Amino acid sequence: MADVDNTFTSSKLINISQCHSSYGKNNQLAKPKLDRWKDLNNAIIDWMNNDAIEETSVRIAEQNNFQFYDKIQKSILSDLFARFRSIYPKKGAEFNHDFPIKEVTRVINGEEYALTTYFTYEFSQEGLSEYIKLKTAFDPKPELIDKAIITKLKEENEEFYIASLEREDLEEIEIIENADEVIDQHFNILENFLNNKQKRNPGDWCNIGCDMASRCGQFPLVNID
Repeated sequence: MADVDNTFTSSKLINISQCHSSYGKNNQLAKPKLDRWKDLNNAIIDWMNNDAIEETSVRIAEQNNFQFYDKIQKSILSDLFARFRSIYPKKGAEFNHDFPIKEVTRVINGEEYALTTYFTYEFSQEGLSEYIKLKTAFDPKPELIDKAIITKLKEENEEFYIASLEREDLEEIEIIENADEVIDQHFNILENFLNNKQKRNPGDWCNIGCDMASRCGQFPLVNID
């Protein structure tokens, strides 16, 4: 496994492919959205690990994690929590919630680098493992590099899913045919970034996606000119 500083997720690679200067700490993400995801995840963990009857385990999970939200936010969280329980009820499986990952590596400039895809949960039962990505957005499709890594590393006893709460569905992540080619393409993006870190490519993302626009002097404009 590569050093943590040498690991890159699909979201990092997207920023890099758009503009090298857009890669950095994200300052524009709405904190309430992140807090909701975090506390929903914590509620699912509490519920899964509670051996009490269903009604009690649900009530305790919501009390522990949703109590400090206002009425509207609490209702949103309770609805998302109920949707997860409907598409993935308790099965008595072994439960791993420490963000299991799958990664592919390449040596670049004498150092090992990794492209990773992570999962929120892993459920193991009777020799079968199910890896779950918890998504609350309407369009939860994983990036192509995530699919490539999964295709490359998939074992016969492993299945990979998106828990799409907006659609209230458990969607299997599809396998692609050209996984090695996709992985090579993304490693080439990474290698180009490591060797040309100051490359700037101002574009639409400066106004709608880049959180570090001022690093290259391209500030967002009101008229998106």
